[in-house]
Amino acid sequence: MEADRHQESSCPASGSLLDFRSLDPYAFYAQQRRESAVTWDAGMDAWLVLSHELCTLVERDEDLFAAAYAHHDGSDEIRGRRSLLTLTGREHRRLHDFFSGALSAKAIERTCAAIRRTINAQLDQLAPLGRAELDKDFAERVPIAVIAEVLGLPATDEEALCRCREAMVVLLAWFESGGAVPELVERARSAIRTLEDVIRPVALERREQPKDDLISKLWEFGPMQYQDWDETDVVDQCKVILQAGSVTTQDLLCSLVYRVLMDDPLRERILDDTNAVPLLVEETLRRENPVQLRMRVANADTELGGKHIRGGDRLYVVNAAANRDPARYERPDELDLDRPGIYSHLAFNVGPRLCVGRWLARLEATEAVPAILARLPRLRLDPDSAPPRFQQWMFRAYRPLHVVFDA
Repeated sequence: MEADRHQESSCPASGSLLDFRSLDPYAFYAQQRRESAVTWDAGMDAWLVLSHELCTLVERDEDLFAAAYAHHDGSDEIRGRRSLLTLTGREHRRLHDFFSGALSAKAIERTCAAIRRTINAQLDQLAPLGRAELDKDFAERVPIAVIAEVLGLPATDEEALCRCREAMVVLLAWFESGGAVPELVERARSAIRTLEDVIRPVALERREQPKDDLISKLWEFGPMQYQDWDETDVVDQCKVILQAGSVTTQDLLCSLVYRVLMDDPLRERILDDTNAVPLLVEETLRRENPVQLRMRVANADTELGGKHIRGGDRLYVVNAAANRDPARYERPDELDLDRPGIYSHLAFNVGPRLCVGRWLARLEATEAVPAILARLPRLRLDPDSAPPRFQQWMFRAYRPLHVVFDA
């Protein structure tokens, strides 16, 4: 595997995870894990959980380690009174089971034609140009259009989707802050109203005129579970799915394209063997991990990895570190499509919060990579533009992706 020539090489080797915004964090993860699989991060005011074994344990045990989504300031309004993210226990399991079925591998097979249509429509616009920035011009646009169509939202209304994308940038900043920045809380409240304005008219329409989409299925499911189920509940679920189904898949697509651009033998292999593309998706999920970490709160005093965790303590489950744990994977920093246990990574979480959209994300990625290489001949990084870097913090990807190709 060719080294990442364009990544920052002068990363600090110690300190707090907060120091690694838009810097490669993997040397830090490894150093901290060598000292202890559970370590206190003073800058984060939280524990970091860094091994595959303990990340799996924490994420499976929601009775002891509660998901912290409802703890963010502004969460009730921004996430909703009983959305997939904020519900817990039996109520969460019922809703999670509904989405897991509606977005199962079998259920999303019928979206394949729509995904290909969306991908090719975007590539139709880029192919004559000879250059593009594949984050903004492709990865940002395709996933939100796909998830909008799955939900039943106006997937071809570019103005509405643009407003939604801008709102989600604000919501992501609020989420990463843990709700601790008052200015971000207020901006997130405004941004969520933008999403609601797009979703609510469709939700009301589907109540009276159902179609074959996820919003209509929510109207079938909800009233059987709650007597007071109304359009607010439908809108709240759609807000979560729209965000989760676009931002993280965008990051995955960016890192996949970057990997292919940086490794000629890898590119040749996936061009010659379509069966290698899903393996590339899994290894990129493991190695680059679009969602680096997830927050939990200890419900009671407990011992974890030899450390005493107090009730109320915050923990960051660093799945990105777990996915490069040498106790679980040989040569964990290498990208190896023939790796044993290639599907055992934690990129989609594990346990009761296992990502319900994982099969849709995989399908989009598996369709996108070969299409990009086929439609944009001699694709390569633009030597005259800013090179890609492993950017952001909780949600990460290689960007910008300035490329040139034969028009």
